[in-house]
Amino acid sequence: MLTEYLKTLGLTEKETNIVLALAELGVQPASAIARRTGLDRVTTYKNLHKLAEEGFVRVYFRDAVQCFGLESMDVIEGKLRERTQQAQTMLEKFPTADPTLGIQMKSV
Repeated sequence: MLTEYLKTLGLTEKETNIVLALAELGVQPASAIARRTGLDRVTTYKNLHKLAEEGFVRVYFRDAVQCFGLESMDVIEGKLRERTQQAQTMLEKFPTADPTLGIQMKSV
């Protein structure tokens, strides 16, 4: 089910696999995450840093080794709520989205 939530949030398959691996492994260096996901380390680092920028992953240092872990499931829930609110706002504005189409839209 977590896979579907992550895809709904726009995560790629690689990003989703990394998040799922972190959910299983906990805080780990990129090499361990790469082994678990079957990705090379460069791709893994790239995706981990993108996930960190988006707030899904947190960067830790253990004995001078950079490690990564999930921020929290609350972040995923919050992002899903944001997505739901954005969709609701768009739905409410949809009938007036493009009057040049010449289509009369019914109110929902």
